[in-house]
Amino acid sequence: ACSIVVKFLNQVVDRIKDGVDGGNLSSVLNELGDRLYNTILTHTRFFSYNTTGAMLLLCDINEYKKCVNGWGVKETFKKFDALHALANLLVVVPDNLPKACSSQLLASVDKQLVNSFVQLRHDYKSAKLYQTNY
Repeated sequence: ACSIVVKFLNQVVDRIKDGVDGGNLSSVLNELGDRLYNTILTHTRFFSYNTTGAMLLLCDINEYKKCVNGWGVKETFKKFDALHALANLLVVVPDNLPKACSSQLLASVDKQLVNSFVQLRHDYKSAKLYQTNY
């Protein structure tokens, strides 16, 4: 699904660039990026992840990051960097989770969102991750 979405987005952005320029182009691409980010974030939170699933998610997010980076909208790219850092919390060894949760990429992310991503781990209960507030 990711490759189809990226292909579609590239086509849409090409059409947008044909019809919009200047500050309006930045605004439209920023809005598109915000909506894409929110859609992916919402969809991601519907599932729990084992290591394999989390690695696939990270690969997909990398593809979205590459796509969004080509738009030249820094605010949107920063959001996808943070989304990648959030998804990385799903693969980090439990002992390294506190350090990963306090990474610079997550500094501006709401701590409740960080905690909600930790709860998506398949080992959340078995590794007793619920005993720590990240």
